[in-house]
Order: sequence, then C-alpha cells, then structure tokens
Amino acid sequence: SAGSAFRSANKSLLETLWRRAAAETDWEQLSEQRTTGGDAGYVRLLRATLVARATRRCYDETNAARLGAPFVDAISVEEVLELLENAIGGGDAAISLRDAVGIYATKNADSDEGMA
Repeated sequence: SAGSAFRSANKSLLETLWRRAAAETDWEQLSEQRTTGGDAGYVRLLRATLVARATRRCYDETNAARLGAPFVDAISVEEVLELLENAIGGGDAAISLRDAVGIYATKNADSDEGMA
C-alpha cells in the first residue's frame, strides 16, 4: 500500500520525526516526577508526552493507524528506543523515555517471543 511504501522509502524522515518528538519533552524533569510524584501523576504526565502519543498511534494494536503493513515493519520499537535514547543522551531521563514508549508498546512488540 501507499502507506507502507512511504514508510519504507522514508525511514530517515521517520527517524527525524521521532527525534523531534523526544525533544518536545523535558525528560530530566519527568524523571524527577518519577521519584518524587505519585504513580498516577507520573503515568498521566507520560501519556501526555508526544513520544507516548506517537507510540500509541504507531504501535498499539488497538489504536495504531492502519495505512498498510504494521509500522513495526518500517522501524522497530527497539530502533525507536535506541534512536530516542541517543537523542536525549541517556541517563536517568532515558528511564522515563522508556516508560513513555512502554505504555503503548513493548520492546519486543515486533517479535514472536513477546515479553518473558
């Protein structure tokens, strides 16, 4: 389909968009909320991030945009996580970033094994 072909042909554009999504959030501040705030508040803040909303749109089977083959065929969850962590520089902030992605996608979402 056109959606699948576009994603495959424009992987570098998708990577750029994921980096921009990561740049929209103060991950250090969110990381502080993880340790000082309550769980419900932390999850609410995570869900509001652009990264979590994009993950939901691309990888959550019940909400993913259906424009051809699954999004994971163009860029895996592992690739997105690596790209995002490199974009923000890792550290404690990376934990919050992984939490944001993990709300709607598991790291092994594109494998047949799933999470153990």
